[in-house]
Amino acid sequence: MSRTFVLIVLIALAASGSRTWTHGGGPGSGSLQVRRTGRTGRVRPLAAGEVGTA
Repeated sequence: MSRTFVLIVLIALAASGSRTWTHGGGPGSGSLQVRRTGRTGRVRPLAAGEVGTA
């Protein structure tokens, strides 16, 4: 019974997230702004990953 409930909740969250992702945000949100990432924005996560796995 509880597994079924969890499965239903997960399916509902997946459907909601999929709809939000394909339509660029929730209700009432403006257009999705996209911009390029600078060099430091790309290097920092890579460096953090290297430090974290060392």
